[in-house]
Amino acid sequence: MRNDTDIASRAATLAGELEDRDKLLNDLLSFSHKLLLTSDKKELYRICDQTAKDLLHLDFSTLLLLGDQGNSLVIRHTIGFPQAMVDNYTLQEGQGLSTMVVREKRMVTVIDHETEQRFTVPPIVFEKEITSAICAPMMLGDEVFGVLIGHTLQRHIFSEAEQIIYQSLANQSAVAIKNTTSYSALKEKETLLSTIIDTVRNPIFCKDHKGKCLACNSAFADFVGCSCDEIIGCSAQNAAPLKLAGVYEESDQSLWETGGRQQYETQVEHADGSVRDVLLCKAAFYNDSGEVAGIVGTIMDITEQKREAQEKEQILLQMQHVQKLESLGVLAGGIAHDFNNLLMAILGNADLALAEISPFSAARHNLEAIESASRRAADLCRQMLAYSGKGKFVIQQLNCNELVEEMTHMLEISISKKAGMKFNLADKIPPIEADATQIRQIIMNLVINASDAINDKSGIISITTGAMECDRDYLNETYIDEQLPEGIYSYIEVADTGCGMDKETKAKMFDPFFTTKFTGRGLGMAAVLGIVRGHNGALKIYSEPGRGTTIKLIFPVAANLNIKPKDENRQDKKWQGKGLILLVDDEETIRAVGRQMLEYLGFSVVTAADGRDAVKIFKTKSAEINLVLMDLTMPHMDGEEAYREMRRIDNTVQVIMASGYNEQEVTQRFVGKGLVGFIQKPFMIDDLRDVLRQSMTA
Repeated sequence: MRNDTDIASRAATLAGELEDRDKLLNDLLSFSHKLLLTSDKKELYRICDQTAKDLLHLDFSTLLLLGDQGNSLVIRHTIGFPQAMVDNYTLQEGQGLSTMVVREKRMVTVIDHETEQRFTVPPIVFEKEITSAICAPMMLGDEVFGVLIGHTLQRHIFSEAEQIIYQSLANQSAVAIKNTTSYSALKEKETLLSTIIDTVRNPIFCKDHKGKCLACNSAFADFVGCSCDEIIGCSAQNAAPLKLAGVYEESDQSLWETGGRQQYETQVEHADGSVRDVLLCKAAFYNDSGEVAGIVGTIMDITEQKREAQEKEQILLQMQHVQKLESLGVLAGGIAHDFNNLLMAILGNADLALAEISPFSAARHNLEAIESASRRAADLCRQMLAYSGKGKFVIQQLNCNELVEEMTHMLEISISKKAGMKFNLADKIPPIEADATQIRQIIMNLVINASDAINDKSGIISITTGAMECDRDYLNETYIDEQLPEGIYSYIEVADTGCGMDKETKAKMFDPFFTTKFTGRGLGMAAVLGIVRGHNGALKIYSEPGRGTTIKLIFPVAANLNIKPKDENRQDKKWQGKGLILLVDDEETIRAVGRQMLEYLGFSVVTAADGRDAVKIFKTKSAEINLVLMDLTMPHMDGEEAYREMRRIDNTVQVIMASGYNEQEVTQRFVGKGLVGFIQKPFMIDDLRDVLRQSMTA
């Protein structure tokens, strides 16, 4: 009977133990489930510590983790001890039960701290009247991550089952805390990376291997015109026009197949409907198996950069063209200056000879031929000066319509018989300030070029006039924009239906003596450009091979000043002067022919070879000299400096300045300085007589 009772008692005890173990296992499973649902570290510390206390019915429970250096333990959560110890209480090597467990990497239990000899017991244990303890290392593989330590006020011997459960709980806590720490760090990095990407101004996108968008930044969403949520999960077919989507997918395909990187320029449509030039940079990213998992790409909008680059290139080309024109202009001006001196000697001597020779002399015909050839040479010289922008302009207010109407008959007889003229003259266009002769020259030049372009075929040459508002963009595209002001410009446009020009021809058309004909006829378009520049105007060319050419000349409209044309009528050819004239020129031939001209007109003459000699002579004879006729450009001392020195000697000195350059350029240097006249080289006796008469009788 006793045996049956013992068996029953033993069975009941075992059943109780099994029930306790089953409860512990269930509690442990519940604990594991809680760990999986918790991502907050502090909450995780609390759950681990609270579960350890509850499972083993502990009075105190504390969770400690190794510090950053791995040689100390820091309290991260505690139940029973002061909360001020959390994150502030550190155990160093050799202090207390916990450091012993870390060192030996095994669980240790204490039955009674009063008799403990294995480690130094912290004073707080006795202060709290703690008797027993259990401490388990929180293991991650072979490494200690921290410890769980529990205390009881009553004496307690921890069973094997309790120790197994406690160690399991400690290890699960280590894994959960490590994972949460890693997840938090990963989440922080992800948030940081996402913030960085989202602040980048360039659109950024990420696609999977099927072409669906995995992620994008706000700039990409703005570019496409959708929100990030709407874009993620979509393919290019959903987010871009079909034509562009095909282009994207074709370039993506090579990345999916071969990996690597791509960088290329293309055009994409912006959300606002505009087409933008962009630089696409794409790279493949890979999975753990080394296979292409998707593509990361950025879009750099280079529309403005390309526009600015084109503008800079255009400005650079214009600067190069201006520099070339300036260089050639200096050359042409220098040649024209020297050529004028030679022509002065030829024309002057021929004119003097014609004045003296009998009308019935056999030599008269030869002299007239010399004079005629010299005049043609002077015309070429004027073209060279026009190209250099220093030709002689007689400025007056001109109506472009009236100018064209006056030339109608001359233009019609100057062109090919197979070409017809058409005139489109606008009503009441603003006048311009210009030299009528020069404007007639360039119109004639353009019309003859148009006739040559039509050649033997039938065609139309049209001349159009009008006025237009020219903004900076328009002026930037002209030949040559030298920072002309924006505003109203009157224009003359000559268009033809001829052969047109290719890019190479257009690039050379303003070079001096360039021609597409078998022989050139002069400076051509170079002179046209020089005259237009000299009038502060510009040209615009429209031409394509086989589609004709249109050349538009624009001129600033006249100011309110009514500039009167100079009286070109010859005065009395019998007029004679008297007195002493100082003739100053560095060319001996000019001085010789000039002396003869002046003496022919009744004057006495004294000569000087340069400005310095002229000043010396003027110092000694200023009371006798009635007038000084002086060249502007001379060595040692030029005409401007010599004139200044003469005025210091006698501020009433009468000076006529001579130059091959235009009157406006010369006389503007002497505004308000008392210059009495100007004469353009080469000049003849009648020109000299008119200037002297006007100067000496003024």
